Amino acid sequence: MCIFDVTIDTNVLMHGSNPNENRFHDTVEFLQLLLECETHICVDMGFNFEEGVNNSIIGHEYLTKLVHGQFGYAVITQMAQTGRIDMVETDIGMAKNRSLINMISNKHDRVFVRVAANSRAHVLVSHDLRDFPPRTRKELKKLFELFVSEASEAKNLLADE
Repeated sequence: MCIFDVTIDTNVLMHGSNPNENRFHDTVEFLQLLLECETHICVDMGFNFEEGVNNSIIGHEYLTKLVHGQFGYAVITQMAQTGRIDMVETDIGMAKNRSLINMISNKHDRVFVRVAANSRAHVLVSHDLRDFPPRTRKELKKLFELFVSEASEAKNLLADE
């Protein structure tokens, strides 16, 4: 059975559009499974597919880094059109926020973590090994019960068994 929701780092959507990327095939398979099941994508509050109206940090990344015609852009478009993009609060409390700031320097990556931590499934799919190395992934699991995985692992969460 598919998980209820997932937070997807922009790099995963970009890798699904780049045949030269090592993770291309796994990413395409993950995104195709996402489209076929009922799983929702989580973003921060203020998301709007119209760039001038959008106030979401994740939405801003999606809208500025994904190009019309790319598979990743098509996935986000279809998810939005079918009502499968959920806006999630980013408040995680002061103590956890301090820990997160010490763990991850990139402000945008921290937003992805906050959203995933407040989502129902607590899953973040990312190919960012600089900000999410194995040690950090382990710390995020302990602090937020958050599962950070690459598309190759995450596709198993979407496959009907």
